[in-house]
Amino acid sequence: MDERGRIFEFLQAKGFTSCRFKMDPDIRAVRIFLAREWTPEVNWTRIERDGVPTSPGPRHEHTVALNLLEAAGLQGLVVEILGLIHRGRHEGLELMYDLRTGTRFITAIHSTTLGQPSGGIRRHDPDESELAVLRDTLNLARAMSFKNAAAGLPNGGSKLGVMSARPAGSTAEEAYAFLAFAIDRSGTFTGPDMGYTLEDANRMRVHTKNIVGGTTESGSSGATGRSAAHGVALALQEGLRHLTGKAGLTGRKIAIQGLGQLGGALADRCLEEGAKLLVADVDGGAIDALLKRAPKGARGAVTVVDPEEIYDVKADAFAPCARGGVVSERTVARIQAPLLVPGANNPLRATSQEEELSMDASLAQRGILFLPDWIVNCGGVIHGREEFLRGKHFSEERVRQRIDRVCQEGMRELLERAKKAKQTPLVAAYAKYERTVYRNR
Repeated sequence: MDERGRIFEFLQAKGFTSCRFKMDPDIRAVRIFLAREWTPEVNWTRIERDGVPTSPGPRHEHTVALNLLEAAGLQGLVVEILGLIHRGRHEGLELMYDLRTGTRFITAIHSTTLGQPSGGIRRHDPDESELAVLRDTLNLARAMSFKNAAAGLPNGGSKLGVMSARPAGSTAEEAYAFLAFAIDRSGTFTGPDMGYTLEDANRMRVHTKNIVGGTTESGSSGATGRSAAHGVALALQEGLRHLTGKAGLTGRKIAIQGLGQLGGALADRCLEEGAKLLVADVDGGAIDALLKRAPKGARGAVTVVDPEEIYDVKADAFAPCARGGVVSERTVARIQAPLLVPGANNPLRATSQEEELSMDASLAQRGILFLPDWIVNCGGVIHGREEFLRGKHFSEERVRQRIDRVCQEGMRELLERAKKAKQTPLVAAYAKYERTVYRNR
């Protein structure tokens, strides 16, 4: 069934601004709320001065809200969403629609056990499947809970998703102001993820203090990708050490999928340390940029591979650094590298911890060692937390020290513990951190 835009279309048609799914821990059930909380006349650029005008619109709690959604033919979609929330053990999900800017905003809160939740803000094209975007947002929120726990940060996990075109034209400033309002309302702090640039973060920062990762000219510490890549490189070396007894990258063949902010920085690091690269990216410009900035003597160490064929290349390690969900039942059988070190979030195509562990077992059966993504790539969130907490007193040295502890020392300890217990690293990592993430549930 094509569920594209179904709930958001319902909100628009009925004049509602929000649909909230909230887990009630006392009855272990999800309650649904519908409301019209602001009018189409609100000027988002003036919210800090005027506040949000209250709307005389209706507010419906669970039974009435559920009946309205079912009457609109959305029963199947609601059941699917409830299943995702239960299987992922999420605290809540909210969809907000703003008629004035046409923005569709999603807040997924997985856990607040460790403190204020944090997670990136990701933009999706407005014609993407709504259900697919909800799955992605919820999965990323769950990963953020474990990522923050593994990084030793006092934060729970969340993710913000937006379904809209990039703000442009006369309503652009209002669209950025609405995003800032929605970020503040979510109770999280965030940073730009796929679909948003550092410049986009700058424009949101005008209206909220709860987003990091703008340009250095704006007072931000800048992109988090290089910090994340540092952690991935350390985890990569620990994985190689575990498999071969040697951690160095000289002469190693490393396959990298995606040469964006993180993947590009990882490629640079690997070349600096003498590795041979097999790279793939749907954006030819990213490949050209890598070749242009590579040292002259290292350019011959880069082999460009068709994006669909990157799974089939023989390498010492494979680092997917683009979109999540690339490791599926179809691609598991094709991967030719004995080590999988994901820079991308949620590389395993799964909607729950149980499904991830099943995919992890399939990789292990093929002799592929999978390192948990939420440990491997936690350098970005460590960087973001440092900026959020310390602002202009941001310390790159302090960030690097924590990344070293988590992605190098911590990964080495995890691999040793998993080997002794005859477990995969993912099984061992969940066994260690789920008690922390779910301790109050």
